[in-house]
Order: sequence, then structure tokens, then C-alpha cells
Amino acid sequence: MAFLAMKSFPGSHSGINIAKERNAITERWNIPQSKLHLLVHDSGSNMIKGVRDAGYDSGSCFIHSLQRAIDHSLQSQPEVQQMIVAARRIVTHFNHSDLAEQKLKSIQQELNLPNHQLVQDVSTRWNSTYYLMERLLEQKRADSLYITDRETLINLTHAQWELLEQCIKLLKPFEEITKITSSGISCISEVIPHAVTLLKYLGKAETAEKVPNLVTMRSSLQAELERRFSFDDKTNIWLLLFWILALKRVF
Repeated sequence: MAFLAMKSFPGSHSGINIAKERNAITERWNIPQSKLHLLVHDSGSNMIKGVRDAGYDSGSCFIHSLQRAIDHSLQSQPEVQQMIVAARRIVTHFNHSDLAEQKLKSIQQELNLPNHQLVQDVSTRWNSTYYLMERLLEQKRADSLYITDRETLINLTHAQWELLEQCIKLLKPFEEITKITSSGISCISEVIPHAVTLLKYLGKAETAEKVPNLVTMRSSLQAELERRFSFDDKTNIWLLLFWILALKRVF
């Protein structure tokens, strides 16, 4: 792998301007378009248009596409959004107050719970929201006991705790695949198997039974994955080729 160029990009990041900049870089390095087999980029609409306008075969970054799909799905069901906002408010309270954090540690010790901090999420990593929910559920008894004596801090409702637990169940395979594909040993040949695995998982009756309160979110995830990881265009011939070559190495 070689790093060719990095430069400032003032002005509008439109598809047309992105195409011009990309072509300028390849021209500078005297790289003919016939040798550019596949350009990998994030899944922003301007990037997609830019590489198409430049005439490249391309593929969106798997992790970024997954991020966009899950973000969209988390927002597709209002009660899930409301639950996350409420959960985030609790986590923020502890992370912004040393006294609250010390009190939580004391309660954890009393209840024989793991001495773990709550996790604050960031918008650019969907799995940080997953870890926020997972850790909050782990510390549910400690959080709830602390909140009992605080008039200004509101606990999740019973329905929201159920929703949070179902979100964790639904998103667990996504978290596992995100972790795998974020590792240094992951490669492009894994894209098709991972996408197909997630789609099959979402379509199972067993999955639907585990998350009865997340019908809208599960349907949204299915639709987003099908839209973002369709394997019927010219670009994905390259993904299929990488997959076949990987299988040949294994067998």
C-alpha cells in the first residue's frame, strides 16, 4: 500500500469538485485510468457522485456504510430515539460529576457489581452507543439506586429498559462484525459474507421473536443493508472476485 497524496480542499465539496481533485492526483502521478480497478470511499452522496463523475469503478467503505445504516435505523423508531436520549442523559450526569462517579462506585461495591465506568457515546461511532446501552444495563441496579435519591435525574421507564435490552440483542451481531472489520487483519473479501450474514440474521423468525418491540427498527436495518450492499452492479464484481480469490487461498 502506498500513500500518494494529501492536500487541502477549499470550497464546495461537491461531486464535480471531488471528481476534478481525484483526476488531478492521478494525472500528477501519471496513473492511467485503466490501472485504477477499484476506488474505495466513504458512503457520502457527494463522494459517490464524485467517483462516478471521475469515471472510476468504486465501492463504499463497509464500516462507514454500516455506520450510516445503523444511524438511520436507530432514528427510524421514535421510542428508541427517546430511550437513547434518556440513557445518554444519565451517563452524562455521572461522567460530568466526580461526586456522582464516586457515589456510583460505592453503590457498585455494595451491590457486588463490576467497578465499571459508564460509557459516553460519540456520533461518529455507532458502536459507542451500543456500549453505552450495554454498560448502562450492566449497572442498572446501581444507577437506579442512585437515581432514587435524586429529584433532578430521571431513570428510564420499565418500557425503556426493555427497549434498551432488545436493542442490545438486535445489534450484537453488528457489533461483532464491526469489531472484526475494524481490526488490522480484515480484508475486502469479507464484505459479501458479512453483509449476507447480517441480512439473513435480520430475516430470521428467531430474531423477530427476540426483539418484539423493535419491528420498525429491524425492518429499517434490513432495508438499509439491502440498499447499501446490493450485489448486482459492476462495482461489486470486484468484491466477488476478491471473495473468490480468498476462498481459493483457504481451500
